[in-house]
Amino acid sequence: MKLSRRGLLTGAAVGGGLLVAWSLVPRSFDHPLEPGPGEAAFDAWLKIASDGVVTVAVPQLEMGQGVTTILPQIVAMELGADWRQIAVEPAPTSGAYANLPLAAAWAPLWKPWVPSLADDADDRLLKRWAQDNRFTVTAA
Repeated sequence: MKLSRRGLLTGAAVGGGLLVAWSLVPRSFDHPLEPGPGEAAFDAWLKIASDGVVTVAVPQLEMGQGVTTILPQIVAMELGADWRQIAVEPAPTSGAYANLPLAAAWAPLWKPWVPSLADDADDRLLKRWAQDNRFTVTAA
């Protein structure tokens, strides 16, 4: 088998095309969090209980880099929640988190940052809607 420059470039282009196509395939996963009595699950990241406790599912390993502290702090800041009302639990194994369980340096914070902030903004609206419905007032 003789390897030519043209064959190498063709193989690289085909491999790159397959890699891009695989990453663009739409994926759908069930919500991995199972809410308990009096809780509501929002996406794969948060559960909010009727007593106001917000539980954050952290899919990364805690190996001293502070991921079980910083992600809940981001959620508390985005939701405007009291830090004392934030709980942390390890996330169940699910493709919904779409990440490797890395624990190197700050790697666990890279992947969930953007979806977490987007989810927090959505959850802030849902929390406000729930409060408005509980007290039968309209949102300002």
